[in-house]
Amino acid sequence: MSTMQPLTVPTQSAETDHAKPYAGRLVCLDVFRGLLVAGMIVVDNPGSDDKAYWAIKHAEWNGWTPADFIFPSFLFLVGVSMVFSYAVRLRRGESREQILWHAFKRSLMLIAIGLFVNGFPFIGVDLHGYRFEGCC
Repeated sequence: MSTMQPLTVPTQSAETDHAKPYAGRLVCLDVFRGLLVAGMIVVDNPGSDDKAYWAIKHAEWNGWTPADFIFPSFLFLVGVSMVFSYAVRLRRGESREQILWHAFKRSLMLIAIGLFVNGFPFIGVDLHGYRFEGCC
């Protein structure tokens, strides 16, 4: 007759059960950013402009709806995030010139991506109708 040993299951600590956010990140900013991006998607793609719920339609001219607060809230969030981001980069020893140069390079890269997406597939592109970053 054989004796059976009980199975032992390795215990996991509470820290490994949940994904830990990066050190120093404010989860509230990440959640707010996610909600705003989801809101932008819903407001910009309501399905039918005529049958859309009033709260996800923009006001005609005077007044406002909840949809009119999404983009300004996103800009506010960008400003708040920049303060924290710059402070962390300055603590790491980066100079203000390095941070400015990084922002300039990132801006040029985003403009180039926008021009590429706007002109893709580049077959029969009418330069008179080619738009630079959504203007006119």
